[in-house]
Amino acid sequence: MALLAAGIVVVDAVVYFAIIRAEGDSPATWFVALLAVSFGLVVYGAMPRSSLGPGALAVAGLLLVIGGILGLFSIGAPLLIAGTIVTVLARTRLPTVN
Repeated sequence: MALLAAGIVVVDAVVYFAIIRAEGDSPATWFVALLAVSFGLVVYGAMPRSSLGPGALAVAGLLLVIGGILGLFSIGAPLLIAGTIVTVLARTRLPTVN
């Protein structure tokens, strides 16, 4: 599921660049950085033996939800979906305390 979310981020980035190019604008550096950092955190969190996997997924989920809210009227909906998926995965990967 984490790799599905990473795929959504990549597709969303490609669509973002296509829209920006069609409009003749340059991409917002902060938004590209948000996508790149989120992608990296999701991929790291998807590794089964990553010691900080749940934390990385939680941060990635937060970033994706923020990006989704900020881009809601253009490309934000897929980011909200990816953020929700990653946040749920972060919760399920937390160790249980007995």
